[in-house]
Amino acid sequence: DHHRVYGTYGWGSETSGVFAAAGRNARDGFPLSANLRETSLEHGGLRANSDRERNHAYLNGWHRVNDALTLGGTFTYSRGGYGAPGTVVDDESDGFANRPRWQRVDDDETLSLQAGFDWDPAGRLADRGWAYVNTLAENTNRYSSPFAPRLDDPHVRGTFADDADSRVFGLHNELS
Repeated sequence: DHHRVYGTYGWGSETSGVFAAAGRNARDGFPLSANLRETSLEHGGLRANSDRERNHAYLNGWHRVNDALTLGGTFTYSRGGYGAPGTVVDDESDGFANRPRWQRVDDDETLSLQAGFDWDPAGRLADRGWAYVNTLAENTNRYSSPFAPRLDDPHVRGTFADDADSRVFGLHNELS
């Protein structure tokens, strides 16, 4: 099952403008080829652990305060999760085959904000600049079996739980 819902809105005049978008995309899994021979890990139909879900929102706006100054900004947010399908072959006698892994990004969240200005009065001096922040929070887990609801033993070889966070802040100015 797959569904996508998406909507946008835009408005503008000579002195202001706004654009907004939001959506949701979800899929139970990706279909396997009809020619795939059944294995111990894949039985046909949808690829194991290939589900995906993403919700997102975007907002952009600007306003000309006067003939010399314009302000603007953007906001982006998304959140979701997805599986990372592993190998379809589980053959211990094959030294080149990857061992089965069941890995998921159970939570993936991003946030971006940016605000800017453009100041250009009559004359030789002008200035523009912006400030921004971008964040990412991601929870990734690798399980010991496809049926493990969580990591019971962190010492099981090849399993892990990883919480990664990233933040980037910035300022930029161009005086001319």
